[in-house]
Amino acid sequence: MLRMKATTYRLSLLAGLVSQLALLLAVGVGLVVSVWAGQAAQQATPAKKYPPYPDVWGYELPWPEEDARGVHPWFFKMPDGDIIIIYSKYIRGSSGKRQYRAQGLSLFSGKTWEFSKGEEDKFIRQNSKYQAKADRITFQDGSSLKQEGSEPPKCHDPFAYYLVKRDSAGKVVMKKNLVYVPEKPRIYKINPNCEAAGGKDSFEGKVQDVYSKFVLLEDDTFLLYGLNQNFILRADKDLTIRYRPNERFFLVEHDIIETQLIRGENLENDLDAIYHYVLTLKEGAGK
Repeated sequence: MLRMKATTYRLSLLAGLVSQLALLLAVGVGLVVSVWAGQAAQQATPAKKYPPYPDVWGYELPWPEEDARGVHPWFFKMPDGDIIIIYSKYIRGSSGKRQYRAQGLSLFSGKTWEFSKGEEDKFIRQNSKYQAKADRITFQDGSSLKQEGSEPPKCHDPFAYYLVKRDSAGKVVMKKNLVYVPEKPRIYKINPNCEAAGGKDSFEGKVQDVYSKFVLLEDDTFLLYGLNQNFILRADKDLTIRYRPNERFFLVEHDIIETQLIRGENLENDLDAIYHYVLTLKEGAGK
């Protein structure tokens, strides 16, 4: 009987030791897995590079073809803080058989690369959660910036869209048009049946209005680009433009354009009036 009790005791003690050993192994494995997972997460998340941002305030991208309607940019705010932009590098061929080539641009490093066929779509799919585009942005002090305005659906109404800055209480503190003077005048396609078209279906424009979109950055600056344009601007919350200001890009009070420059009788004359007005700003800035 004593032998049986001793054997039972030893078996019970052995079972307890095995149980404790299993517990220790489980804890150890858990710690190893936890440490490995943490290291893997660190490796998977790129180190933050920006901000602070370098002294980059704008780009003018090459037009993909002579009569292209913009470079069709896509913006991605990447985990490292950089902004990747994909845009049309060139468009070739007739309608229905067109060939496209997309270019990549790292905004702050300046690195560029060309996407081979299919790579553009793959990049967009893989990074869709980082895509950035906004019609309205809010700054850290509660003030906001939005594009407002509208134009007739069939007739081009120049400079119908303008930038509106509001303070944190919603009061309008700024209302301006962004006027772009491209290096080479662009051709406007218009409806010849519009009253102000003068029977023409197109005309040369030395100035361009901008249908703006925004990408807010972490230092209260932001990117501004036009859906039908070829440029990217970076500005601060006071709309200070540092890339070719009063040379290519002009901020003009909307009331001046609406009441003094645009008559609405002839589109070509209206654009010429705006062009000559910004020339006076350019000459004044050069003095």
